[in-house]
Amino acid sequence: MNKSKAEAKPAESTARSGTKAGRRKAKSVIKTETYTGTDRREEGVTQLADRLAVSLESLSNTFSTGSKRVESIIYMAMFAFILLAAYGFFLIYTLTNDVGRVADNMNTISNNVGQLTTDMSSITKTMNTQSTYMYEMVYHIRSMNNSMGQIRYDMSIMNNSVTRPMNFMNSFIPW
Repeated sequence: MNKSKAEAKPAESTARSGTKAGRRKAKSVIKTETYTGTDRREEGVTQLADRLAVSLESLSNTFSTGSKRVESIIYMAMFAFILLAAYGFFLIYTLTNDVGRVADNMNTISNNVGQLTTDMSSITKTMNTQSTYMYEMVYHIRSMNNSMGQIRYDMSIMNNSVTRPMNFMNSFIPW
């Protein structure tokens, strides 16, 4: 760039001198200098664009690979979610069927408990009647107990009455 500036100085001095040839030469030197800078800029821009294209292509490939991974993970997650949702639906369906059966069985149990209540009231009446008879039976057993006591006493007296004469007779019998 220093050379082109050095070359441009004589052209400028010629251009100042006012000759047409000098002005043309100065313009061509300036244009050459401009073209040279623009060409370099264009080359730099082209190289930058090439590097940017390579980088973007690399980024695109990386993103594409990454998106394929993410896509496969999302598909697997969606499949797992659908599978779990179907299983959940199945569980809820079987639960509602089981609850329906439990409700039917509870109605049967309720009817049986109602029958049991009726039976228990009749058992209570029977037990009350038997309780009355038990009081009578206890009274009679007490009187039998008293009679047995009397029999025991009489047997004791009889034993004493018979034992003395038998002892006396045993002394005569030789066995």
